[in-house]
Amino acid sequence: MLQFNLLVPAHTDEEIKEDLKNLLGQLIARKKRHFSSYKRLILDFELKNQDNDFHLFVVSAPVTKPLK
Repeated sequence: MLQFNLLVPAHTDEEIKEDLKNLLGQLIARKKRHFSSYKRLILDFELKNQDNDFHLFVVSAPVTKPLK
């Protein structure tokens, strides 16, 4: 489970950058841990707050050629 509190805003640009860097790191670690065999390109995404819970929606496509 991701540990990221979007309800408490950061106070400075540096805090915002650090929070986003931490969130991205958690998402990457989760992807590697649970979905390491999935090879897809992210085409679009949307993060929504629904009923006091955050949901990440992703549009992706399979990789048909090796990525450089």
